[in-house]
Amino acid sequence: MYENFSIPDAPLMLFETCELFVPPALSFLKISLKFKKISATLVLRLPPALKEYSSLKFNPMVQTEISHLTRECNDWRETLRSHRDELHQMQNTLQQVVNHPLSKEEQSKLEHLQNQLHIQLINIHDLKHAVKMHDRNLSHEVSGNNDAGFPGNMSSHHEDLHNNYESLETTLSELRNDFNHFVTMVH
Repeated sequence: MYENFSIPDAPLMLFETCELFVPPALSFLKISLKFKKISATLVLRLPPALKEYSSLKFNPMVQTEISHLTRECNDWRETLRSHRDELHQMQNTLQQVVNHPLSKEEQSKLEHLQNQLHIQLINIHDLKHAVKMHDRNLSHEVSGNNDAGFPGNMSSHHEDLHNNYESLETTLSELRNDFNHFVTMVH
């Protein structure tokens, strides 16, 4: 059973309305406040000691957030696999395109591209692994086996991974442009 009540026009209250929602599971409290045109909703997770009396383990909003983060991790990993395959194809293309003698400048650019392809393959591998470990931690959070604390710790880590992913995307785009320019130049 839950309580849902309003306190309209209370004489000494700062807020015009205050609603408190306590779900039967006792896993969180939801407090909605309204003052003039400003509304706020606070969702507070209750300590684990209170959760043991509950049939629900998690706040559905947190589970939804975790599901969203997990889907995003899966999308990133799929895209990183695709980038890995693309870089391997670029390495093969370099070997095929450069079947004639190159000038010193072209040789230098070729070595630079080969090094960059190798470095970015390592970066893709490392980021893919970090995303996979983060996804596992999210799964542990859903199952209740993680003490890391959600959403603060997990969401900030997720945001860091997102920034790393975006940075890698930019780097790969620049590498792709350099590669295409080189292949056009030597072909």
